[in-house]
Amino acid sequence: MKKEASISATAHLGSQLPILVRGAYYDQYQPSRTPENLRSLDEFLAKIKAELEFTRPVDSKDAFRVVSKVLAHHVGEGQMIKVWEALPAEIRRVAAAQQAA
Repeated sequence: MKKEASISATAHLGSQLPILVRGAYYDQYQPSRTPENLRSLDEFLAKIKAELEFTRPVDSKDAFRVVSKVLAHHVGEGQMIKVWEALPAEIRRVAAAQQAA
C-alpha cells in the first residue's frame, strides 16, 4: 500500500506502527519509485504476489487481508481513512469488506 501513497503519507503512517511492524513496512521501500499507480485489484494483488515470491507460499488476497487487519489494529481510524483513500476504488472496496469480516 505504501507504493500507492505519497511519501509524506507513507512516512506518517509508518511513524504510527510498532517498531517490529515498522521494520517490515520500510523493508526495500524506495521513495523515488513511488507511487506506482496500480489501478486494478488484479494489478495490486499481482504486485503483492511478486513481492512475496521468495517467501513461503502465501495467497496475495490473504496477505492483503492480514496486513489490512494489522494496520487497522495499530493505526488510528483517521489515518486508516487516509490510507484507504489513497487506493483505487476497487481496492478500497475489497479492503472495506475485509475490515468488516
